[in-house]
Amino acid sequence: MESPQEKIERLRRELDEHNYNYYVLNAPTIDDRTFDEMMHELQGLEETFSTVFRSQFTDAACRE
Repeated sequence: MESPQEKIERLRRELDEHNYNYYVLNAPTIDDRTFDEMMHELQGLEETFSTVFRSQFTDAACRE
């Protein structure tokens, strides 16, 4: 099972790939509705978990 951070990273990669296919290659591989659903899921995860990831990064930086 994916952690929230892994899911965020996967969605970012997939959305970047779909953007490239759409805007650069002019060859979309998914429809707009699917893209929008993925983007909405990513935004929700980022909003929910951003403070958790930010505090983990800050805590790790403080230990160095």
